[in-house]
Amino acid sequence: MNILRFIGFGLSIGFIGLTTTSCEPMSDCKDCQVVTYQISTGDELARQSAIEYCGPELEAKENQQPVESGDERIVWECK
Repeated sequence: MNILRFIGFGLSIGFIGLTTTSCEPMSDCKDCQVVTYQISTGDELARQSAIEYCGPELEAKENQQPVESGDERIVWECK
């Protein structure tokens, strides 16, 4: 008898889990591109084609620190 209660409880928890889940995506996606700026003037020097990133990959791109080389700053921009 106890085993039937345990199985019933497990099924109830599973049903509640199924009914409360959302159909929305777990993470947003954005188009990101590498952009190069001239530090001294702030002018944009180059912009690469955008690539879509989602989840942990998007987070990594958005949190990546700019790279500076001489008078140029290279950054990831995501929209």
